[in-house]
Amino acid sequence: MYYKTLIIDDNHSFIDSLKVILREQPFRIESTYKYFDARKILLKNGSFINHESVFQVLDYDANLLESEKTLKNAQKEKQDGSELPLITMPEKPILKAPVFNPDGFALVIVEYDTETGTKGHQFISEMLQNSNQWREEDFILMTSNANKIPSQAKKLNISIIEKPIKHNALKQLLNQKIQQLTQLQQKIEQIAVDHQVSLTPPAKVATPAKRASKTTEKGASAKKK
Repeated sequence: MYYKTLIIDDNHSFIDSLKVILREQPFRIESTYKYFDARKILLKNGSFINHESVFQVLDYDANLLESEKTLKNAQKEKQDGSELPLITMPEKPILKAPVFNPDGFALVIVEYDTETGTKGHQFISEMLQNSNQWREEDFILMTSNANKIPSQAKKLNISIIEKPIKHNALKQLLNQKIQQLTQLQQKIEQIAVDHQVSLTPPAKVATPAKRASKTTEKGASAKKK
């Protein structure tokens, strides 16, 4: 399986070299040179993992396990003739968006100083604020001088890698990302199988068109006459 990755950097030769580094990794690389274009691409394609939907599925699984544990304990403590306490099982989640989006980006690598008006961390902050499907772990910030990055960028809790990028350091970071994605995907899919949880929103039921009443039909006929 390949994960879509977007690289944002105005250095064309650097993007080409980065693509060479990543060709051995399970990433399908796309690139752009401006935040404006990147914004349009990300809003159009979205994230590979919708974190809001992931939270719903994981929260349901945790609540279900807790309820089942409470029920088992109550059954052990139950005395002959006594009634079990009422234990409510959680309802299955109804998702607003699919958990996995094959057209979405699993990773976004952002150059800190691509444009004069906007910095990389500001672009990432904007994406995080404008869409609840993104999280900090979906981004990597690149910079030629980590000491110049302001404190608000470091508070974002995103991975920061310094240029010139060392191949081994980048591969190690990307391997961690791949492992996290794979483990999360496997866990979500296992929950779906074990508890028959749908990982997509319910299909919309088409509303039948209203048929014109007889009175309306008669009125229309009278007008034609």
